Amino acid sequence: MKIDLRADLMSQDHTGYTWSLLEDAPDPGIIVPGALILAGEEGDPDDPVAVCRVVELEEINDHMVVRFEILPGNIEDYAVLVKRHNVNVRPRPAGQRAPSPLAAVADWGPAEDWEDWTDAAR
Repeated sequence: MKIDLRADLMSQDHTGYTWSLLEDAPDPGIIVPGALILAGEEGDPDDPVAVCRVVELEEINDHMVVRFEILPGNIEDYAVLVKRHNVNVRPRPAGQRAPSPLAAVADWGPAEDWEDWTDAAR
């Protein structure tokens, strides 16, 4: 299974969040606050992997620390949700960041079509 951030899921810091280093991400460009990611150990199929939400990034001693929260449930639960709601998954062009974590995975049309809605919801 491909993961977005290699991490020890049992490692928490003084904030209470699980953490890892940005350098442990195969594609650091997707590790942004609010992004949904898969984190865990890569390799052994018995190693735990979890769906997580990036909380913050903080530079400490020349390293970028990624703090994230582990979301409830297992990966299969999220896959069933996406399938049940017929979400059309589309990849983003390399290097292009999504305007929101949801836009990275859901085909809701161009961002300019829903920016007015998000402004009205504030």
